[in-house]
Amino acid sequence: MAKRAGREELARQPSREPVTEPAFALSDFTTATASVPASPAKPAADAECQTWSRGSGWRELALGLAIFAVYLLVTRQVQVSHAVADGHARWLMQFERALRIDVESALNGWLARHHALGMFAAWEYATTYIVTTFGFLGWLWWRRREHYRWARGVLVASTLIAIGCFAMWPLTPPRLLPGDGFHDVVATHHPFLSWGSNTVSAGADQWAAMPSLHVGWAVWVTVAALRVGTGWLGRGLAGLHLLLTSYVVIATGNHFVLDIGAGFALIGVAMLVYPAFTATTGWVSRALLFDSSRNARAAPRKPVAAPIAAADAFFVHVESSAVPQVVGGVALLNTASRDGDIAVRLDTERIRRLLAARLPEIPQFRRLLRREPPWRRPCWVETTDVDLRYHVRSTRITDGAGRRGLERLVAHLVSRPLDPHRPPWRMWFVHDVGPNEAAAVVLMHHAVGDGICVVDILRHLLEPTFVQRLPALAHRPRSLARASAVGVGIAQLAFDGRAQPLPFSGAVTRDRVWRTIDMPLRDVRAVARASRATVTDVLLAAFGEVVGELLDERGISRAARTMRIAVPITLRGSTDDGPAQSPGNLTAAIRVDVPLDVMAPAERIAAVHAAGQRKRRASRVLATTAVVRAIGFLPPPAHRLCARAMYQSKFFSAIVTNMPGPSRELSFIGMPLKDVYPVVPLADGVPIAAGTLGWNGRLCLSVTADPNLLPEARDIDVRLLAALDRLATDVGVTLEPFDGRSAAKAFSGSAAWPQSSA
Repeated sequence: MAKRAGREELARQPSREPVTEPAFALSDFTTATASVPASPAKPAADAECQTWSRGSGWRELALGLAIFAVYLLVTRQVQVSHAVADGHARWLMQFERALRIDVESALNGWLARHHALGMFAAWEYATTYIVTTFGFLGWLWWRRREHYRWARGVLVASTLIAIGCFAMWPLTPPRLLPGDGFHDVVATHHPFLSWGSNTVSAGADQWAAMPSLHVGWAVWVTVAALRVGTGWLGRGLAGLHLLLTSYVVIATGNHFVLDIGAGFALIGVAMLVYPAFTATTGWVSRALLFDSSRNARAAPRKPVAAPIAAADAFFVHVESSAVPQVVGGVALLNTASRDGDIAVRLDTERIRRLLAARLPEIPQFRRLLRREPPWRRPCWVETTDVDLRYHVRSTRITDGAGRRGLERLVAHLVSRPLDPHRPPWRMWFVHDVGPNEAAAVVLMHHAVGDGICVVDILRHLLEPTFVQRLPALAHRPRSLARASAVGVGIAQLAFDGRAQPLPFSGAVTRDRVWRTIDMPLRDVRAVARASRATVTDVLLAAFGEVVGELLDERGISRAARTMRIAVPITLRGSTDDGPAQSPGNLTAAIRVDVPLDVMAPAERIAAVHAAGQRKRRASRVLATTAVVRAIGFLPPPAHRLCARAMYQSKFFSAIVTNMPGPSRELSFIGMPLKDVYPVVPLADGVPIAAGTLGWNGRLCLSVTADPNLLPEARDIDVRLLAALDRLATDVGVTLEPFDGRSAAKAFSGSAAWPQSSA
């Protein structure tokens, strides 16, 4: 009570700081820093627990499935030019001729003339590299636990490096080169589950020849056998396996001699980069399955530079100058005093002092995102000095622009990346948004956290203190069931294919439009209940209505067209002990195909609901996040390449996120919060993103768009309100009057909309 009374007294004091900054005065101050008390040391997860339980083997299996998912992603989504791959192969052949090591043709021709040996070689090529590698890894797991961690780390590193090489430098194997006279020995004998059988060839990357992963894994077995000390018999068998594999991959026409050299070099490089994996390989298999116990074993340490988590680094890699990954929120504040006579003025200096007192409770605001050289993962670095005169600023809206002026200001702020040399967050307090109305704009890098994490951070500055309650998580299956679900989800994702291109997709520019809508949350819930759908389904259907209209206005047929929308889903949830509050990004993403055909609004909701139900199954959710975290094993350049390949308009055309918020009235230094709008960034080639937040009985929706690709976004708020009005009318729900609804009805006109037959 004393704390709250102090804040209210603070708010009633007259402001001593004149608001002299003009509107949109965005230049930075260069003043002394405000000292922030050092925070106590935070616990950090151990690199890896040295004691293993045999039951955790399912997590190791899930790790293998996740790496296989990365391979499928590269195979199906990275387009390979056959002409380019053939050119690489012919260049390699010429280089080998210059070195006089081009023995592939002679060995292949000899083996093709000996049927029995050819059959044995085909069987050896198809099976023994799998049996030997994973059999030896399993033996290490069961009998030599002290060596398992190193062996697994090197194997994972070498495999992911090889996948990156396959994506960046495709190479046609000799057997597929037209007109060179090579015999496809494996295809001739087609042993079961080999590259010569239809079952595997349909999903295999036929141009993944450099380096030879067969040889690389055989080298790994040999090196591990020497390191572990398996005795002369084990070492001899490992060496014999390496020699036999090297001969077979050449004689069967699957690899060049230099591919074998690259296989040896692959393990050498993996052993060199293995220390970079030691901090992550121990916990990543648990993280891939979202096991909440991954933070249970913790040991205190001093604040040091720590590699950023893979899910957070994802948003560092996809960022560019045109697509800054800035998230946050915009809160409208009621500056009228409790008796309604005196307006409260925002005093920036007092806000800075309040924030300085709260910073020890907000570790995310005390961390610098240090971008390392391209070959290293970015790091978080804790700091005890934060320049609050830079991070906390104020401005004002002039010329009576009101909320439109605020929207222009936010559009300007979100179009610029945050300063990479400071902790990645800023606050702007905006005066004169309306009569007795101000605004607080809070922005931070997406690597700091997802939307739920942003709300959790800001709760430290609001009163009364509240705990963000989320819906309880569904029961998570046991290890075996989770591993199976990940495998099923990987197969489903592989066959999703690309999104249908829409006319407004293209290279995103730095210009932005930001628009807001707010309406009673109970109205949207009533529409959802009447449609037997969810609030998210209603919002997606509204976007389908709007985009369908845009196609009509541009004279483009929308028959059989769909718009694929990426819908983030939080993996946080309340438990018996309270809410699950975890830093960083903890979300999965589903991609829902919204039909754009001419149809009754209620039918569109039903179609969206059916599509969303299929995509929200646990297998897809688990697999999606497993893939995002699995690519974190890749070297940073390959991680960046995969992240950018996944997060672009080839796979979705818009982003729509729906988040729960508190259902009670909150205030900031005595000023009640009216509406709070989320800020959602764009993606590469994706010119529209929307975020909705349920806040104290209101549905607050904001849309960020590129007006150069989507000029209609300047009135997207009116269009969406008109679409929501049509949806409500078609399902028999009467919306209560709210701001902007009259404009929406005027925009929609008097045309009669067909009623759903459902």
